[in-house]
Amino acid sequence: MRKIWIASVVLLLCLVVCSACATDPVKFVDLSAVCAQLKRDLPIQDPLDIPTERLADLYGIQAQDVRTAACFVTMGGAFPDEVVMVEAADGAAAARISQQLQTHLAEITVQAQNYDAQSYAQFQKCQVRTVGNYVTLFCSAQAEQMQEIFDKAVN
Repeated sequence: MRKIWIASVVLLLCLVVCSACATDPVKFVDLSAVCAQLKRDLPIQDPLDIPTERLADLYGIQAQDVRTAACFVTMGGAFPDEVVMVEAADGAAAARISQQLQTHLAEITVQAQNYDAQSYAQFQKCQVRTVGNYVTLFCSAQAEQMQEIFDKAVN
């Protein structure tokens, strides 16, 4: 009976180790390079970079939750385009960052609803996405293209 129990435990450990090896972790993404590609490949006019230390003021994202970030806004139109790409310190930080960006997106969507129908329609299509510890928000008419460029960098 003891041999069966030991064999079961060994089999279970082997399954755990094999399943851990089978997962496809998100590779490192150079957010600065992705940001540069967005600016180079898409018709973005006069982007204004947002330094990491400003994320708390603008989005409520705490510095200790951020490993790296690449963010910018453009000031054309009634509402600025916003690009926020953050590598969180860990999974819990990614969840907090995602929540902060969801809150921000909801706020600007309500503002646009009361002010600018075109921006409102645009913001309704925007979404916060999390891949591993990377959290993104692309609020732009080119959000789909931005997301595609980011997705290619992740995969």
